[in-house]
Amino acid sequence: MKVLGFMTGTSLDGVDMAVLETDGEEILELGPAGSKPLDEEVRALVKRATAEALKWPMGAPEPAIFAEVAAAMAREHIIAADEFMAQHDILPQDLTIVGLQGQTVLHEPPMPGRPLGRTVQLIDAQAVADALGVAVAYDFRTADVAAGGQGAPLAPIYHEALVRFSTMHLPTAVLNLGGVGNVTLVMDDGVLEAFDTGPANGMLDLWM
Repeated sequence: MKVLGFMTGTSLDGVDMAVLETDGEEILELGPAGSKPLDEEVRALVKRATAEALKWPMGAPEPAIFAEVAAAMAREHIIAADEFMAQHDILPQDLTIVGLQGQTVLHEPPMPGRPLGRTVQLIDAQAVADALGVAVAYDFRTADVAAGGQGAPLAPIYHEALVRFSTMHLPTAVLNLGGVGNVTLVMDDGVLEAFDTGPANGMLDLWM
């Protein structure tokens, strides 16, 4: 499978893209990667949605601004994909699937005293699928949080595949510094351990 993956981080800096070929378990080849800066109006809109999300009572109807952000993020992804695919001579029929999660505006994983977590990533995935003409997989976090996880179920699996692709010696630890830091420990017997370490670039973004 040739897959185009998207990521929009909590830093709101842009839409990141990368292509890889995989059999679903192993990385076969790494393709091109790129980034499109996020439109300033969309960035401001997401910041307003995040502020409303932090005040949103659990169980209450979602804020109306969520739908506006979902549509705006879909447009940003479509523009980014069109430019990226044209630059690298990638046609829709070259891709098996597109993976995206949308923009996180709220993330409250389960913890002591809060057995039920919730997480919100906003994007109109159907609009992206229709515009690109490629099947889309999305919403990778919700079910994991509902099952008691931290909301990043794919990160350890990808880290393990990347370690194997890079032929690193085991055991190896992968430190990922996103908005929040997390570690994946890949053992030589195939066992994975993964967990968050606490704030990372999210706090630096706020400070800057």
